[in-house]
Amino acid sequence: MHTAITVTTSEGADRLFADFMTADGDSADVWWNEQTQFLVLMGASIPGEVRIKNPSSSLRGDPSPQLQQLRNYAKAYDTNMNIYTNNCRTFTRRMQREVGDNCCVVYGTWGAEGSFCVQGACEREGEREKFY
Repeated sequence: MHTAITVTTSEGADRLFADFMTADGDSADVWWNEQTQFLVLMGASIPGEVRIKNPSSSLRGDPSPQLQQLRNYAKAYDTNMNIYTNNCRTFTRRMQREVGDNCCVVYGTWGAEGSFCVQGACEREGEREKFY
C-alpha cells in the first residue's frame, strides 16, 4: 500500500500532489533482491525519491507562497528511505504537519489498478472536495 498527499490552498487556486517512494521505482533493488529485502527488514535504509506533481501553478496564475514553501520542503526532504522511520506514510504525515491549518490536505493510497483512494478529506463550505 502506498500513501500520497494532495494539498490545496483555501481558495483552491493552487494544488500540490506529492509522494515518497523508492528511487528508480519498480527497478529498485528492494523489489527483486532478497538480500536487500532482508537488510531493509532489519532496519537498513535505501535510496528514496520525492515526486511532486503540479510543481507550479504558472498556468493558473501566481503560485501560493504557502504551497511554494511546502514544495521547497518536499524538495529538501531526507531521501534515505527506511521502512520503520522514513517511508511514504511518515512523509505524508510530516508534510501535513508542515501545512498546519493554512491549506486543505487530502491523503490516500494508490490501489493496484492505479486509482487514488482518498482516506482523509477536506471540508470546504459545507461540501466535501473530491480528488480524482
